[in-house]
Amino acid sequence: MERSRGGRPRHPDILTPAEWRVLGELRKGGTNAEIAVRLGVSPDAVKYHISNMLGKLELEDRHALAAWQAKPEGMGSRIRALLALPSAFSSLGRTIAWAAAMAVLATVAVVLVAVLRGGEEDPRLPAEIQLENGAVQVSAGNGHSCVVRESGEIVCWGDN
Repeated sequence: MERSRGGRPRHPDILTPAEWRVLGELRKGGTNAEIAVRLGVSPDAVKYHISNMLGKLELEDRHALAAWQAKPEGMGSRIRALLALPSAFSSLGRTIAWAAAMAVLATVAVVLVAVLRGGEEDPRLPAEIQLENGAVQVSAGNGHSCVVRESGEIVCWGDN
């Protein structure tokens, strides 16, 4: 089982977005310092990215790197990108687990409150609304109901 690495998940492409930016500037020409100024990073960052790209692509020098072209995406690279997706989302696993645990706790709390109340209906809330013979009947609790007739007359009965 692979140990979870901290930090940014692996990028599914052969180069990271930062490496692609450095490569683009390298192809325009210039020293590491000039590339760094154009990208707004330090010369050491440019040197680091160039070194990583040379190692990844198994190239000898920066001239070979500038001339390097990515191969057209074939089935193999697509499969590699799809296989890299789970590792990219692995850092979300803990967050999702915590969210699920909180949802379960909230559900248990709601059920406990309902059970402890004995399942009694709140008499302040209408439990049922019906349309009957041109009147709207609103049942407002265990022993109280009212209707509003089409004429606007309100008729109530039961415990007031």
